[in-house]
Amino acid sequence: MRIKILRVKDSGRNINKADINSERNIVVIGENVVNNLFPNSEPLEKYIDIEGASFEVVGVLRNDDIFNTSEINTIYTPITADRREINRDQEYNAFCLLLSKNTDSKSFENELRGYIAYQSQFDESDKQAVYIVNFETQTSQFESLFKGLRIFIWALGICFLTSGIVGISNILFVSVKERTNEIGIRLAVGASPQSIINLVLLESVILTSVSGIIGLLFGKGGLIIIDWLPSSAKDKMILEKTSLDFTVAVMALIVLIIAGIEPVDAFRYENRN
Repeated sequence: MRIKILRVKDSGRNINKADINSERNIVVIGENVVNNLFPNSEPLEKYIDIEGASFEVVGVLRNDDIFNTSEINTIYTPITADRREINRDQEYNAFCLLLSKNTDSKSFENELRGYIAYQSQFDESDKQAVYIVNFETQTSQFESLFKGLRIFIWALGICFLTSGIVGISNILFVSVKERTNEIGIRLAVGASPQSIINLVLLESVILTSVSGIIGLLFGKGGLIIIDWLPSSAKDKMILEKTSLDFTVAVMALIVLIIAGIEPVDAFRYENRN
């Protein structure tokens, strides 16, 4: 199981288990390394010198969002090749640990800090003596951020939906009330009350359905534009791709249709002019 997932551009490949077992002298490098060492040529299948040893470049790390920007100056090589060619004394100034599923990462972090402090003879409360990055804590912070954004977007959507319901209800209510004379004439020439009601219901359903579908199309078009803008401007954004929840969209459309049926209550008003 890999502790860190390296995202490599499609033109190259990643480090695999065979590379580690065979102690192959290969590297995956960041974009800044490419720009410095191979400014005018393709880096793949070229060689770089590290501590007198030659390593073949097999991949370039992706740099298409903020989570990968820290990788632009990085060089990765199989640990077996590193031990043989570079770090022969097998001393490292950093290491990663993959915890079991049921381990509390915060408690483990405190215990690890205490153990290293005891072994290296420094004060456990000295946070600068050893730097520990808890990725689970960082991930939970991002999840809290995105959860807050989802709540805000839902609240904003409900507000827009409510304003739409009020607008449609008022428009249809006034429209039905202003047609009281027309409805009276229809009834006078033999139209049944149920046929009048069915007519108004059909008109309101058609109007709200068409309006809702047009709104959905405009919304989808806006999402397509949002997806297109970052790629065209080559911005490094957290938002990689937007999506439309079809179920939520249909539910909103149904709510609008039901709201359009409500103005049928206008029949209770009588035009006395």
